[in-house]
Amino acid sequence: MWPVYIIAVAIAMVVTGTINTMSMKWADKINATGYDGLDREFDHPVLQTVFMFLGEFSCFLVFQILWWYFSRRPTLEEDEHELIKGNKEFNIFYFLPPATLDMCATSIMYLGLNLTYASSFQMLRGSVIVFTEIFSMIFLQRQFKAFRWAGIFVIIIGLATVGLSDLSENSSDSSSSNQVILGDILIIIAQVITATQMVYEEKYCIRLDAPPLKAVGCEGLFGLLFTVLLLLPLNNIHVPKPYQNNPNGTIEDLHQAYTQVLNKPLLLVPLLGGELVKALGSESPALCFSIHYKLN
Repeated sequence: MWPVYIIAVAIAMVVTGTINTMSMKWADKINATGYDGLDREFDHPVLQTVFMFLGEFSCFLVFQILWWYFSRRPTLEEDEHELIKGNKEFNIFYFLPPATLDMCATSIMYLGLNLTYASSFQMLRGSVIVFTEIFSMIFLQRQFKAFRWAGIFVIIIGLATVGLSDLSENSSDSSSSNQVILGDILIIIAQVITATQMVYEEKYCIRLDAPPLKAVGCEGLFGLLFTVLLLLPLNNIHVPKPYQNNPNGTIEDLHQAYTQVLNKPLLLVPLLGGELVKALGSESPALCFSIHYKLN
């Protein structure tokens, strides 16, 4: 019988993950005026990744506030609170590799989301279970029972159904069909990277016994720094459509993004709100693994 807390975390992951997907797709579909005077959709997948890591880094700030609050109380509640108890003196560089993997996976996923449907994006993300199971067998020497493999088989059937559905919906328009299928493939590739991140975190990060919120915050800090630095070269790399939708013709156009947000502040609602809900809603793999470790 699963504890109520585990069930609540699982439900929170599904709900906040859905909110995050819908908010990012909402941002993608918002038309705003750029510096060229034309209305364009907000097509900035790497910049959206920056906001994702900003949301994760906010967990570190929440941890600091909670730690300050409980440490000032005369009781031992600080060590009893699930979100802040644990080893607070761990080596934060253990979270550097997963932050790098998370940066790559999220950027690729948001690019795929721009090319395909939000419903397909959310369902294809389930393929991470398949890759995580396989990598766990290889790198963690874990054995799985038959019912788990049956579940994986069902997931594979579902993924194939999603792909065929996307293909059939756009069969009359070959260019649109190719774009949607490319988006689906990018999302699957991102799940392979995410599965690698999860297995790494389970093998190396769990033993740190780090407080969940601080672990997520450290990962968000590294990811935020790397992604901001990555924006500089991407702002000058020219690519063809559909990989860009800006006057500069580059993967990212910071000037365009800034102008669009300035002309339509509504964009800040899905950009900031969706990622904050995701980060604080236990979606981060680091937080989920940390909670799982503490409860077992």
